[in-house]
Amino acid sequence: MDDRSFRLGDHGQYPTMNKLPTELVEKLKSTSGNFKLTTVLHEELGEETITFRELDEIAIATLYVEVDEYIENYGDQSTELAGNYYPISGYDLLLDFPGYRAFGVLVWLPGTLEFATYDEDHCVLRSFPNCGFNDILKNPKRFFNCMWYPDEFENHLVRPWDDERFGEIVPTKTPEW
Repeated sequence: MDDRSFRLGDHGQYPTMNKLPTELVEKLKSTSGNFKLTTVLHEELGEETITFRELDEIAIATLYVEVDEYIENYGDQSTELAGNYYPISGYDLLLDFPGYRAFGVLVWLPGTLEFATYDEDHCVLRSFPNCGFNDILKNPKRFFNCMWYPDEFENHLVRPWDDERFGEIVPTKTPEW
């Protein structure tokens, strides 16, 4: 991907955003107010508008990944970890999403340098490897519908207990919702 840039340098007045990809920061900085993306997510509904948070509104969120959900629905064999939730840090990027709560629909995972989608109802996290923000802008339907139609879009089911990039994360039995 030629347009992908994960330069995480100085973003001026937004020093806490130094962990966000440059192409995302530049797009949000270039917009007066909230960046709004109008696209067709579902043919029957026509155009809909997705609203991104302004840079100073983006904060780190905890995304709890539930082992039991992966065992029951995705054939994970980690039964010795049943009952555990893995707290993953991610920047929640959306302010408003049509017809659904915006939390987690698009997040940036600073620990793995990936965009992802988090299904809060089922505590499942799917990442988009090798994907830059410009890729999302070119084909928003692919990324924003992945939570509901994961088999139709390239994604990676994040298993923090089975991924060395999450080695220091300590699971919990009681998430702090």
